[in-house]
Amino acid sequence: MIFALPRIDFSKGIPPEFRTLTVVPTMLISPENIDHLIEALEVRFLANRDENLHFGLLTDFRDAHEETIPEDEPLLRLAGTPLRRPLRSRVSPTRLSSVWMRLCAQPGGCW
Repeated sequence: MIFALPRIDFSKGIPPEFRTLTVVPTMLISPENIDHLIEALEVRFLANRDENLHFGLLTDFRDAHEETIPEDEPLLRLAGTPLRRPLRSRVSPTRLSSVWMRLCAQPGGCW
């Protein structure tokens, strides 16, 4: 069965009842990769300044044999730092957020 999508006019902004989180799936691989991700997130925010439009990164690490590896911590620190500097000065804390964790992928047994 085919259903038509509702036509909703957001030309005057997004009302609170339609608050939206735009999530970009990505991987934390290197410092250069993280710089690019943060810059791209800032561009998305600056191009879409509606107070009911929020942005986030859905991140993952490379596969590992353990839940955490030594390479994770520097990447996590770097990924969190830019969100507290220039971008944070222009964004309310509720507009951007980050959560990082590595989950075990069964049946491969990799984290």
